[in-house]
Amino acid sequence: MIASKFDNVLRLVGMISLLASPALFFFISSYLELKNELSNTLITVQSHRKLVGPIEKHHRQSRRNVFIDLGTNDGSSTKFFLGLTQRTARGDADLGGNTSSPLYGLGKDGNWEIYVFEGNKKYDKTLADLRSEVMSKNLAKSFTVYNHTAIGTVDGYAYFYFDNPNPDHTTVASSLNPESSIVRGNPRERVVSMDIATLLRDVIGLRVSDNVVLKIDVEGTEYDLMRRLFASSVLRLVDTLAVEYHHDNPYVLGNKGTREKYTEQYKCITWMLADTRIKLANWA
Repeated sequence: MIASKFDNVLRLVGMISLLASPALFFFISSYLELKNELSNTLITVQSHRKLVGPIEKHHRQSRRNVFIDLGTNDGSSTKFFLGLTQRTARGDADLGGNTSSPLYGLGKDGNWEIYVFEGNKKYDKTLADLRSEVMSKNLAKSFTVYNHTAIGTVDGYAYFYFDNPNPDHTTVASSLNPESSIVRGNPRERVVSMDIATLLRDVIGLRVSDNVVLKIDVEGTEYDLMRRLFASSVLRLVDTLAVEYHHDNPYVLGNKGTREKYTEQYKCITWMLADTRIKLANWA
């Protein structure tokens, strides 16, 4: 209420200053425009919780087991983690979707909290059914689905781009990355965007003592997420990391110059990861 009255006073001063000081007028106008833009895009953690639904109670103990699936698609990677399937969505042996992967069946003891994130509403029912199956069979301590939610580097909203269904694939790719080939000529939708640092530190409430497996398959946005993980120091909360990098994938990053740029970023990221205690699991 006070802020609203203050804004009204500013508008009045701005109108008066138009004649006396055009510079002051444009400054006030810019301030009000920026404030309005921020109020429409930035939201708090509490607002996120209202948007994505209630967060299940954390099972606080000396060491929590937590699996976080960013870009779960149809949930096949989570089923792979639980040992419910021996293949990932595409079924390629080189995509981490084989029983030799350290992620296969890692969560089959039922002692894990599972958090899955997917921005594409196409998979709402599929993920709801998977959650019901997992919980009815006591395959996990908890299973939280974040529908219409993309993980990025800011808390707010973002445009999520949807690929046209590929006849060779039963699943549909989607991405936040405006440089992705998925963007060109394809539909987009405004979805909730959550900062990956906010997610790990504040929403899930991880501690260094927890056992955390983080899987990232976000069609070209992984480079932004990895930079954010390093810059925010929350990477120390992760014990096992599985990332599918798309720097050499023309289907996701079609422009040669773009792929070369991300190839350099990939080299830098893997070099930095080699100097950490994190266990790296192949997902590429």
